[in-house]
Amino acid sequence: MKFTYLSYEKLLNSIIKNNYIFSDYKDNVEKAVILRHDVDYSLEKTIRIAEIEKKNNVNSTFFIMLTCDFYNIFSLSGRNVVDKLLSLGHDIGLHFDEMRYPEIIGKPKEIIDKIVLEASILSKVIGKEVTKVSMHRPSKEIIEANLTIPQIVNTYSYKYFSEYKYISDSRRRWREPILDIINGRQYEKIQILIHPFWYNDEELSLEDTIRMYVNSANRERYRNLIDNFTNLFEVMRDKDVMGV
Repeated sequence: MKFTYLSYEKLLNSIIKNNYIFSDYKDNVEKAVILRHDVDYSLEKTIRIAEIEKKNNVNSTFFIMLTCDFYNIFSLSGRNVVDKLLSLGHDIGLHFDEMRYPEIIGKPKEIIDKIVLEASILSKVIGKEVTKVSMHRPSKEIIEANLTIPQIVNTYSYKYFSEYKYISDSRRRWREPILDIINGRQYEKIQILIHPFWYNDEELSLEDTIRMYVNSANRERYRNLIDNFTNLFEVMRDKDVMGV
């Protein structure tokens, strides 16, 4: 499967054609596919994926970080993206980074408290209750702890790895042939993790995707300065932005 928007839409169509039902974590249906997205680097990259899903009458959950170094959901642009996702009928979950709190690593109770805190903050920001959490690059300890979180579904709990076939495109690599698994209909329940960051109109290598993302930061920084620095053009012109 290529990492293009067209290939992603074909994946959705294969899931539908094989009579799977797109479901949420709390649903209890046969032939279920839970579709989730971890948003690690770019909020903006979620929109195209969300629109493709809307076009195909598919709903999914986008897991967003409060503590991300690369985007800010408290900003106007960040909030606009979240509002767009919700308007397309999708749900928002918390993407929790345990490394943000080195003082509580290995302490399940303290980790649960932080998850509950972040979920409550995210709920207030988006105006909708957040009831799901996925872990960002979870440690072995946090997975084995099988955390039970009040009023919040832990997508890394044993249930969703024992009852569901788990497939992920992490680091832009499918560990197993996703289309063969779908078309083979071997599994009654499947959880699929998609990272919108890896998908483009034309397929890019992992190296080119990262290089383009890093270099585009200069352009993004310049655009943000336009709104926050009076008469920026007197100090720096658009043509002076490097690395684009």
